[in-house]
Amino acid sequence: MTEVIGLSVGILGAIAACIAAVPVVASWLPVDLSDNEKAILRLAVKYDDYPGIIQYYIEPVVDRVGPCVNSPYKNDYLGVTFEILELRDKGLLTVMDGTHQSRGNAVWYQLTGKGFRIAKSLASTSP
Repeated sequence: MTEVIGLSVGILGAIAACIAAVPVVASWLPVDLSDNEKAILRLAVKYDDYPGIIQYYIEPVVDRVGPCVNSPYKNDYLGVTFEILELRDKGLLTVMDGTHQSRGNAVWYQLTGKGFRIAKSLASTSP
């Protein structure tokens, strides 16, 4: 009887360990990015003034029709749809804390460590 209980506890422990390891193993897998997501990451590291930081405009800016992103205080805009949300879900972007002076209704985002590593590798291999 004791052996059955010990075996049951051992099996449950092994199952719990496998479940707990899923996020760690998932972080080892390469991140699948669309062309627009790659362009946003490249834009975030394009200028040295604000490395790893982008501004996201929900409302149209200048002659843009819809939402767009740019590097802070640069006129290098890139139209977006849902890519910002995808990058946040993938753990590559996070909203910056604090208040930042900017025109319009911009939300400032910064790359996470993982996002910065991917952006740097994309920038070094881009044409």
